[in-house]
Amino acid sequence: MIAAEVVVVWSLPGGSSRRCTFAATCTIGRSPDSRILVPGAGVSRDHAVLELTPTGLTLRNVSASNVVLLTDRTLGPGDAAPMKPSDRFRVGPATLAVESIRRADAPTSAPTHLVCVKPDCRREVPTDRTDCPWCGTSMAFAQTSVGRG
Repeated sequence: MIAAEVVVVWSLPGGSSRRCTFAATCTIGRSPDSRILVPGAGVSRDHAVLELTPTGLTLRNVSASNVVLLTDRTLGPGDAAPMKPSDRFRVGPATLAVESIRRADAPTSAPTHLVCVKPDCRREVPTDRTDCPWCGTSMAFAQTSVGRG
């Protein structure tokens, strides 16, 4: 399982928006067991699945007879498509959008410092330096540190 959080926002005509957050898979359909429950004609009990894989987020139509409408194409039964943040799609009367995909293993920002490996120094050194300006130790095996500017 991929350590991540995916947020999908959806709404029905005349209704307010709702949000679903999941880590691996999200089922969509009119089954009461669906993570996103969509009532109405043209919606299968098990209609679609959003799945986070090592290569990214995939939307798969698992319905035997109904389609999923993407902005630029239609997913027939058994078809799949990669998804990214801001992609929109329709299942029956519901409009859904991928709001965000955040991998827990992805760095939140680039390293800003290296930590000097010399035990009696251990100072933070800017990442553009190849040696510690205080003790002269090579930064080739230094640990990265995210944080203070």
